Parts: sequence; structure tokens; C-alpha cells
Amino acid sequence: MSREILIEKSTERKWNTLPTDEQHKLKDLLEAIARLPEPSKHEKVALLRGPTQSVYRLRKGDFRVVFTCEHGSLKIHMVGRRKTVYRGINNTYEQIAT
Repeated sequence: MSREILIEKSTERKWNTLPTDEQHKLKDLLEAIARLPEPSKHEKVALLRGPTQSVYRLRKGDFRVVFTCEHGSLKIHMVGRRKTVYRGINNTYEQIAT
């Protein structure tokens, strides 16, 4: 089983600003996670606490990726450095709830 990896348009712009080597490392990790039956089984993934129980966080060094897994896809909602990535997380929860 492998999920399709999707990225939100606004997040794609942020993704493209990441260093190329970090993009490759994160992409490899996301592909590995997409093949797992349960994303939280990966050692670098954690389920975020919040109003929905379907938002995950991938941690790779100083970078974080916030994503969901649903309908056979892994959708990337936020990407960035640890310090700033969680700003606006409530907007992500609202998008997922609708």
C-alpha cells in the first residue's frame, strides 16, 4: 500500500524555498511514511494533539512537515523550520474539519 503524496499550493511555494538537500531528505521520508499502513509507526512521526485526531508531524532536524493521511493520500499542509512552522496551525485544523 502506498499513498499518493499531495502538497497544498501555498505550501508548495514554501517547500521550494527549502534547501535542495533538505527537500530530498524530506521527500524520501514522506515516501517511506506513505508506504506504511499507519503513519505514526514511523519513528520521526507524531500525531499532533488538537481538535482533530488526523494531523501528523514529521520531524527531520530543524525542519517540520505537518500532514494528514486520508482517502489514500498523504497531504502536506505546512512545511518549515521548527521555530515557525506551527504558526497558523489553527487554520490547518479548520481546513481539515471542513
